[in-house]
Amino acid sequence: MKKSGIIRRLDDLGRIVIPKEIRKTLHIKEGTPLDINVEDEQTIVLRKFSPIMELGNMAKICAEVLYDAIGEHVYITDLEKIVALGGTKTAEHILRENIIKLVNKRSVTQLDSYNDTLFIDEATIHKNIIIAPIIVEGDVLGSIIVDYKEYSDIMLESTKLASNFVSKLAY
Repeated sequence: MKKSGIIRRLDDLGRIVIPKEIRKTLHIKEGTPLDINVEDEQTIVLRKFSPIMELGNMAKICAEVLYDAIGEHVYITDLEKIVALGGTKTAEHILRENIIKLVNKRSVTQLDSYNDTLFIDEATIHKNIIIAPIIVEGDVLGSIIVDYKEYSDIMLESTKLASNFVSKLAY
């Protein structure tokens, strides 16, 4: 475990403040859910909680089924990074801020001639994408992104259906 050298006191309500530098580095914003765990009698661990990440193998199966149905690359993401892939092998990538903004618009977005990367530190230029947000109880938790060569209405409807399905799994 990496030490920060920062010491904070607990207030009378049991709260501590996570320093701004740490929140910025870890992309923790107001409202970010944190999972609180006890490792041993001396260690409390805070971890960003992602319901989409918790789906694990189920998200992977969904990505693969959608890939099999439409024949295009599929990425299932939380609000930060890739959680599952269909039709492609890639390392864990972090979403670019402009993609997160599109996901947070809360509606399905189809972009022809996107001509940019989806992820930070990625070299692949994506030409055409569909982004379908995963919404659970009114909160956007992630997205399904399809990187396609040739558009079809069936692809769009399948992506919407998969987004709805994953939102039910995450509920």
